[in-house]
Amino acid sequence: MDIPVEATATAAMLILFSLISYGKKILDLGGTLVADVFGIIAFRFGGLRAFLALDLFYIAAVVATRIGRLQRPKHETRTMANIMGNGGPAIVCILAGNTAGFFGAISAALSDTFSSEIGMNSKGKPIMITTLQQAEKGTDGAVSLKGLFAGVVGGIVIGALYWILIAPSVKMFALIAAVGLAGSLIDSVLGATLQRRGLLDNNSVNFIASAAGAAVVVVVSAYF
Repeated sequence: MDIPVEATATAAMLILFSLISYGKKILDLGGTLVADVFGIIAFRFGGLRAFLALDLFYIAAVVATRIGRLQRPKHETRTMANIMGNGGPAIVCILAGNTAGFFGAISAALSDTFSSEIGMNSKGKPIMITTLQQAEKGTDGAVSLKGLFAGVVGGIVIGALYWILIAPSVKMFALIAAVGLAGSLIDSVLGATLQRRGLLDNNSVNFIASAAGAAVVVVVSAYF
């Protein structure tokens, strides 16, 4: 039986992704395996478009992390928990057959990554999102203008991907882009409250924020 071209291309991309991610220590072994499984699920239940969106999301997140850490040479290897926290809600959506929710989830996740990583390079001190008082860089719940702008860009990137890969809808582009920033802000509020109190860890906060992004897109796109 002939193997479809799309399946062959997907397998080749997954192999290349695994070699680069694990070889460059971007992901550890567990993180690499989970990311591969997520990619397979995205392709199986969402087709090549969902798989490409997940790949481009990953690439954009890695680039943002590299840019954000130019002045911080220490590199953090992502783990299975990191991948599940950021990508889990998107995979739940694609398993449920909800493409809009899938894009909402990765928009929130990418926006938060852009905001936190690039925002770390702000010249001034950030402020706590809950008190508006200055805080040290890297404090859970601290935000900066540069980080917020980067978060907006992250949402726009995923909104543009929806436009290109799924449908040229102004409504969905705007919704997915807006949800990105909203998810990033939710992440910051949770970080300033529950995470700082030790009630949630960073991966749990990421999961909730990403899930919130998915939920908003699902509800708004269905009823408005």
